[in-house]
Amino acid sequence: MAPTLAVLYARQNVWIPLSVRRDVFVDVGANVGQTSEHLLNHFSHLSCWENEKREWILSFKPVPSVWNMLKGRADRFGWNKVNWIGIRAAAGSADGTLPFYESGDTGSEQASFDKEASLQGGEIAVPVMGLDSLFLDGPTLLQGFVNRGTEVETMGPVEEFMDTLAQSKEGATLNTTQVRIYLLKIDAEGYDAQVMHGAERLLGTPNLVKFLIFEYNNKWFTAGRPETLLNVVQMLDERWYKCFWITLRTLVPLWGSWWSDRYEVRSWSNIFCAGADDEDAKWLVKDYIRMDVPGWAEL
Repeated sequence: MAPTLAVLYARQNVWIPLSVRRDVFVDVGANVGQTSEHLLNHFSHLSCWENEKREWILSFKPVPSVWNMLKGRADRFGWNKVNWIGIRAAAGSADGTLPFYESGDTGSEQASFDKEASLQGGEIAVPVMGLDSLFLDGPTLLQGFVNRGTEVETMGPVEEFMDTLAQSKEGATLNTTQVRIYLLKIDAEGYDAQVMHGAERLLGTPNLVKFLIFEYNNKWFTAGRPETLLNVVQMLDERWYKCFWITLRTLVPLWGSWWSDRYEVRSWSNIFCAGADDEDAKWLVKDYIRMDVPGWAEL
């Protein structure tokens, strides 16, 4: 889907001056930076303006060993010299510190807040932050961790990014004509729903989060958490998002009469969501599946 998003982004920026708004790409569960690198490659202009940071990429990874690999990759390719920011923390539903389980011999892919999901990995403590807190009260959030004696290691121009957010603050949210999250990608090893709960104010502000992609699999249920795919799709629908199951050939609508209980298959899959009245999203979906989604055009 990234190439289609890149075409859309280039298409709209032909008509909209890039200085009008700052776009943010958020990579929750960055591992060693595969998705972040993918974004830099497909959105090649992201790495072009060393002194004009018009777009930003934020990569979250809490596990120290994997974080060190991510930092090494960023150093090697010079990401931190442009508009990439690394944060050694997990995104979640609240701010604080939680036990986290590394995945030992199974590789970093299995690291999780659930011991069972991590395949019995070793326990460490990691800082956790809600995306609402970071975007809407970032400096206070980071200072709070310092006051509690918890280090949140970062890489890249964090202070400059925080200044950008502060200048765009409007009441309890952000001015979407000045800054927005163009893409929020979540791969939280079963805790994807908790990340979304920690971003409810962002998701509830019209046009602040343009596109959302999250992973859905059996790890959602390993600790008996009550979230289901239907619960989350309905929560997003209440915030005027429409979600699709991503397949190689098409996007399957997951709202209203399109929904089927068969979609609660608990196997690995990715879900794409966008604003119901977002004309760019309608263009993107039509470009991906080569047809209109019946009933969406009238929303």
